[in-house]
Amino acid sequence: MKVQIILVIIQIIIILSTRGIAQSNKANFEMGLYYFKAGDYSNAIAVLSNVANSNNDHSDVSNYLIVASNYYLGNFGEAVRSAESFKNRFPSSNYLFDVIMTQLIIYFETKQFDELKNNLNPIANLKLSETQKLKLDSFLGSIINNKSPANLEKIFRNLSFVQNSQYILKLLYRKAIEKNDFISAKEYYSAYQNSSQTTIGVKEFKIGVLFPLGDETKLSPAIEILEGLKFIVHKFNGENELKISLIILNTEGNEKAFERNLKKLVLDPDVICVIGPIYSELLRKVSSQAEQYFIPMISPTSTSTDLAEHRKFVLQFNPNYEIRGRAMAEYCINKLGLKRLAVLTQSEGFAKYISEAFISHAKELNIDFVTEQFFDGTVSNLTSQLVNLRKKAIELDRVIRFNIDMPILTENKLIKLGLEKVLIDSLIQLQSEKSVFELFGKYGDVICNSEGIKTYKRTLDDILNYDSPIYSLDGVYLSISDRSVIKNLIPHFKNFGFRTSLFGSDAWYAPDDLLFMYPSSDRIVFTSDYFNDEETDLYIDLAEEFSSLSNLRLTRNVFYGIETMLKISTVMKSEKLDRFSLILNIQNDNSRSGISSQIMLNEYGINNYLNILQFSNRSIDKIDEIILNPVKGNRPLK
Repeated sequence: MKVQIILVIIQIIIILSTRGIAQSNKANFEMGLYYFKAGDYSNAIAVLSNVANSNNDHSDVSNYLIVASNYYLGNFGEAVRSAESFKNRFPSSNYLFDVIMTQLIIYFETKQFDELKNNLNPIANLKLSETQKLKLDSFLGSIINNKSPANLEKIFRNLSFVQNSQYILKLLYRKAIEKNDFISAKEYYSAYQNSSQTTIGVKEFKIGVLFPLGDETKLSPAIEILEGLKFIVHKFNGENELKISLIILNTEGNEKAFERNLKKLVLDPDVICVIGPIYSELLRKVSSQAEQYFIPMISPTSTSTDLAEHRKFVLQFNPNYEIRGRAMAEYCINKLGLKRLAVLTQSEGFAKYISEAFISHAKELNIDFVTEQFFDGTVSNLTSQLVNLRKKAIELDRVIRFNIDMPILTENKLIKLGLEKVLIDSLIQLQSEKSVFELFGKYGDVICNSEGIKTYKRTLDDILNYDSPIYSLDGVYLSISDRSVIKNLIPHFKNFGFRTSLFGSDAWYAPDDLLFMYPSSDRIVFTSDYFNDEETDLYIDLAEEFSSLSNLRLTRNVFYGIETMLKISTVMKSEKLDRFSLILNIQNDNSRSGISSQIMLNEYGINNYLNILQFSNRSIDKIDEIILNPVKGNRPLK
């Protein structure tokens, strides 16, 4: 390598010298040059010495050729002495850079690293041409790639010209990553991003995609998500001067392949983030590497809790189980004003994690939580759970007893509250008792207390009387993992006489099953990380455009890819964007760039946004939305 550098330098010198030398001493110079080109370095030195020692137009060239000849002869000591003499005699020579480069090569080959350092600093003070900068970069790059000693890397870190060399900083960064020296890697990465060549003229952002692609001819969730990503990249690149390129690597669905391909992406400091994994189990295993490599790892679909909470560089664009449960509790209690709630939870799968979050947040909001009952996935027999639920609900109930001893004052108060006199008389004749919640709604107990109307506890004899309706529950949260249970769950629940609002987890987004159970399923409300009104012009046009590019139809998985890339591309408006600023920009961006949903992250990098949907009159509609927690401040990354 070093020999090649010297030869290139000499070829340039030969061309320049033969054009511009003075006539005096020309014969000796040309003879010495002839010997040098022929490889007869001893005679070249002997002849050129006569020219070099006199002051003439080409004595600096001759002196440099003597330095080079000694190098080729292996006379390193003499070459260094000649070089030092050259620097003293010709401090403004055009060949000063080439002389110092020869010295650097000798010091490196002979492991004189202190001398190498001493001569690196002066070269930084020279006004280097672009060609000279490339030569210096090539030399230093060769040192780095050839397992340079650690003390040399420390030297490079403090050199001003290295701090302005994108090429060298990139090599130093890669070397630090390969050595697992992540502290140095961060320093080199930051310097690389701050270098003048990086901040000027950036035209492309690289984004890694690590998905289990398998057979790409077969449709899979990963393929659909990828097509959504590619679709938005295509649109972004067509509309912006800055471009996005995707580097797509197949993780083969296993941890080792993911880690191997992640390392490939990390080694390129121009890769600004990684999209993947798409499954929670793998993200849990590899999330620590996002911290280790300080690269944003964005999962479009993982939903497990405790993945991003303690990882500054991990972002979950899909709300986790805790967010889903807390969001519905927030909606029921703070938006609807409900206070007597019960939970019926499928014991298998993720449903229990969602219901735990629902209950926890409900208690934080100080509501009169009733009970939680579990059922297995088969929904074979819910009698025990629903009887328990009736018992708890009856214990909360308050009734008004209608009999001939009812005071006229009480009757007048009931009429004032909207009850018909005919109804009151009928109830008195039947010696009935009626739930205050049936008569006056969810605030029935409060209304009666404020009017001074006497109420009584409901008799427990009604627990097994399923024909006796229960009105005391404001709502029941039905958390399920498997949508196939819907067809059995709804009839069981309805047969036990509950008259209350029903709320569900995301698994209730099952249009066919809900339609099959209509009207029993009518008006159930549930959360969802996805919703599209497929009859709107926006959706129809988008579906047509997507199909023309991919030959696929829009699906929920495709939209996970679309929303992910829309969010990332929204903050890609600056040429100076790096991994640190990208993750902060995404976290602090509350713009509504989404189509099927929005991505708004909390302080832990988890999406807080959920659609609130309702199945009503045989169709699913969006009726509200929840943004659970705003960002409370930047996460310290550096």
